[in-house]
Amino acid sequence: MIVAVTGTPGVGKTFIAKKLATQTGFMYLDLNSVIKKEKLYDSYDRKTKTYDVDEKKLAKFMNILLKTYAYDFTDLYQQQLLDACNAHATLKSIDLFKLLAFKKNIPSRAAKQKDIIVDSHLSHLFDSDICFVVKTDIRTLHKRLASRGYSKQKIKDNIESEIMDVCLEEAIQEKRAIVVVNN
Repeated sequence: MIVAVTGTPGVGKTFIAKKLATQTGFMYLDLNSVIKKEKLYDSYDRKTKTYDVDEKKLAKFMNILLKTYAYDFTDLYQQQLLDACNAHATLKSIDLFKLLAFKKNIPSRAAKQKDIIVDSHLSHLFDSDICFVVKTDIRTLHKRLASRGYSKQKIKDNIESEIMDVCLEEAIQEKRAIVVVNN
């Protein structure tokens, strides 16, 4: 099973993705680290302190990587997870964690190597069984980005992306099964 956790930088994707990985036993993948490690970028922009991702290289890499991760129709836990998520279009992060707490009621289920959570503002671009689009209010986002030492321009750009729902709109265009998570 492939779970994508996406959203504008600073909304709380990584917190949610890591907590979900702990709760579900799924493998956690920080896609941004993979991009750096595998050199899936064209260049590094020193001014904005960002990598210019080579989307073709990234897509090729992810297609190969994600081939081994697939939804298993015989896996009761995966089915319950999807059913629980598909019953909601929008959730608060705390409600998402409560919703997925049903794992405790399923007889011992060892996490399979076929389960993965992909964390990145780009994760919605790849096939997934469920895509959590994480959002937060603008004031909180501004504080988080400022505390990271982002430049005023980078903060402005990310806030505009959040206001315009860039990740959500792209996930919709990609026809992902989406649950919006307000953090």
